Amino acid sequence: NILVVDDNEDDFVIIRGILHGEDPCRFNLELVQTYDAAVAAIQARSHDLILLDFRLSSRNGIELLDEARSASPRPPVILMARQGDSDLDVKAMRAGAVDYIVKDRLDFDLLERSIRYAIEREKLASELRTSEDRCRTFVDNTTEGIWRLELERPMPLSLSEKEQIAHLSAYAYVAECNAAAVRLYGFEKVCDIVGLRFDEFLSVSELGDDNYCRKLIRKKYCLVNAESIVLSRQGQISHV
Repeated sequence: NILVVDDNEDDFVIIRGILHGEDPCRFNLELVQTYDAAVAAIQARSHDLILLDFRLSSRNGIELLDEARSASPRPPVILMARQGDSDLDVKAMRAGAVDYIVKDRLDFDLLERSIRYAIEREKLASELRTSEDRCRTFVDNTTEGIWRLELERPMPLSLSEKEQIAHLSAYAYVAECNAAAVRLYGFEKVCDIVGLRFDEFLSVSELGDDNYCRKLIRKKYCLVNAESIVLSRQGQISHV
């Protein structure tokens, strides 16, 4: 099911003729010709893909893409324009379109391939979202403290252990964590940890954590079955 958003009905007839020429039953096309009708149709979530013309009277397809972000999940969108424009191509991708095609160059092979790739890309993206949601549910509900660091500056692994620890202390911060980590380290809320500098969070000079970091570095940051001693803000010692 394909929604065609185009205020020029003649162009719709051409697109329908291209797609139905090979197999009239393969694609079911619906035309809407106004901006407001397009917003309503997108929010109805009854289409597998949207062919969106850039020009919509006084509005344009980029504006529609921005407004349609709230429709989740939104079907993949292919933006169409009368002529090629590299700047518009970039704007379309940034606004969430999966492809950009030029109307004057349309034929069945080009249009069918773009539609097929867009639907396959959306399928893979949906599977990834499902996997991420499943992972997030596990992380949020496990009793194990989980946290993730990010670096403000890349760190060459060729640095010495001492230099890597210094780099982590200077440029690493907690990007996210779960509720179990909040309890383990003696904080009250996730937002109390997220954003903390590495050394503020772990106090690497205390209770052998410096040694733990060295082990982590020697294993190329893939450490299995290792123990660390954690000192909470309240002074409670935990072995993890």
